[in-house]
Amino acid sequence: MDDKQEMLQQWIDKGKDELRSAEYLSTMHHPTPDEVICYLCQQSAEKYLKAFIYSHDIEPDKTHDLEYLLEIC
Repeated sequence: MDDKQEMLQQWIDKGKDELRSAEYLSTMHHPTPDEVICYLCQQSAEKYLKAFIYSHDIEPDKTHDLEYLLEIC
């Protein structure tokens, strides 16, 4: 696996991990920690968007702004 593919896979893996964590918290904890679940979902979406951007040979900015990342996509 080349460096680009490895970096892309890291973005995807991080997004999957955060989404799995959010899913776990939403089904296994009562009352649900809504703020943490929302945070993890936002972080997961951010990683997937950055993976998409990176896959198009653009280095993603260090930002948490999903609207901005969507514009780049």
